[in-house]
Amino acid sequence: MKSILLTLLKWGATLLIFVFLFYRAASNGALRGFWEVQKEWSFLFFGFCALLGAVLLTFIRWKGLAEALGVVLSVRGALRLGFIGYLFNFLPMGIVGGDVVKGVLLARENPHSKTACAVSVVMDRVIGLYVMFLIGLTAAVATGLWREPQKEARLACQAIFWLTVLSSLFLALFLVPPSGKDRRRRLCRAVPGIGGFLFSLYDAVARYRGRPDVLLGAALETVGVHVLQSIGIWFLACGLWGRAPSPLSHLAVYPLANLGAMIPLSAGPLEFFLDQLYPLFPCTDGSFYVHGDGLMVGVTYRLAALAIAAIGGIYFLISRSQIGAALAAEKDHAEGDSV
Repeated sequence: MKSILLTLLKWGATLLIFVFLFYRAASNGALRGFWEVQKEWSFLFFGFCALLGAVLLTFIRWKGLAEALGVVLSVRGALRLGFIGYLFNFLPMGIVGGDVVKGVLLARENPHSKTACAVSVVMDRVIGLYVMFLIGLTAAVATGLWREPQKEARLACQAIFWLTVLSSLFLALFLVPPSGKDRRRRLCRAVPGIGGFLFSLYDAVARYRGRPDVLLGAALETVGVHVLQSIGIWFLACGLWGRAPSPLSHLAVYPLANLGAMIPLSAGPLEFFLDQLYPLFPCTDGSFYVHGDGLMVGVTYRLAALAIAAIGGIYFLISRSQIGAALAAEKDHAEGDSV
């Protein structure tokens, strides 16, 4: 009952935020302008292609991380499981997330490497977030966002700065080999509330200590992911409005908006943060977006992401019985462990 109430609260808050955003967009003319302005469909198509390329690159990154631990995962398998996981990220709350689905299905295909399968998924997420912090912070400094007087700009830059510092220390602590007895494992488990998670994450990262080539390759691939994501959103913005902040500005806009949307019980979804951030950056013609312009870019981005998720829907329909059996078996195993 508690989880259902939390789910309803989250969805209700999100719905209210969208109502407010669309009301504001209608009030200042942005919504009417969206329908009246002539769209550049070629830019919208290029934006979709860039976003699809970013998603495909995340699957290739995961494949390399999994194979480094001895997990058998072909390119075809990475695409299939990756698209299915991407689809599950868009299903209603209460359904397991895409990362869990990917890990479970990969472990089903590699029954003797279940731990390694889970570790590869965790590490894939860790590297993706860390590089996003680095890119967002670098772009915020390069665009001068950190000097802006607006409270939103200062808070965003401070948040991503401290997240970058803390995650850098965190990864350094986990990746540096212990000199003697590994006391860090015990310290991780002793942390109240999240000790079990930190302990598992520590072991996950430790498995890659001897593979700096794999970690560097994954980090470089992640740079490509975020560049493609930012360029894709820039194309969408140009296709909608015929103008947009520079691609460099989008390297700050997307990570900061994505960061805000990932924070549990945060102020709103990705569209909300895009709408807040866009007016802080000048377009290449010297004009500025008004509130509502960024909202429509965010909605278009969401539609493009749903179109990509539809590919996962095809994979799901083809192998839905196997997926259902794997998730049911994992749920029974988890319930058995808790008894």
